[in-house]
This record gives sequence, C-alpha cells and structure tokens, in this order.
Amino acid sequence: MIIAWTYLLHAYYRSKHVEYRYFKQGKKRKIYDRTKHGAYKYWELERCLNDAQSPIDKDTANNLRFLIGLRHEIEHQMTRLLDNYLSGRYQACAMKL
Repeated sequence: MIIAWTYLLHAYYRSKHVEYRYFKQGKKRKIYDRTKHGAYKYWELERCLNDAQSPIDKDTANNLRFLIGLRHEIEHQMTRLLDNYLSGRYQACAMKL
C-alpha cells in the first residue's frame, strides 16, 4: 500500500514538474542525493504528503500517516494478530487508489 501511494504521488509530482528527488542546492546547480549504488533518492510517502503541493486531502493524508507508522512498527514481523483488527483500514486504503 505504501509503495503504491508513493508511486502514485511521484507520478503526480512528475506531471506537475515538481522535483521529488532529494538534493542540495550548489552554487550553480542542484546536487542530487544518491544511494550507495548511485541511484537517486526520491521522496518517501510521508515527505510527499507533507509537501505544500500535495493533492491528498487532510483525512486521507492522516490515514496514510497512520499506515506509515504501523508499517514502521511491524516491519519484518508477523502480524497475524493485527490482521483482523486492521484489515478494514487496509481495505479502505486500497479503495482510495
């Protein structure tokens, strides 16, 4: 869900000519941040949501922030006990797409 929303916002920002890669402003040009393998570093979902030009309404953004926090908490762990409790939120997130 997080990746899908991130890519959706990247596509939106690309269509609006908003720079969504991390960079530092050099004296003459932008110096883009890169990973250790040389790829550009793009905004994560929370950074996309926090941008002034984000097209996402406040309630949807807050729901996504909840899911981002949840993802951070359960990353790489089994969540079977949470699935029944959170499945409605997962479905609501998927329906927004």
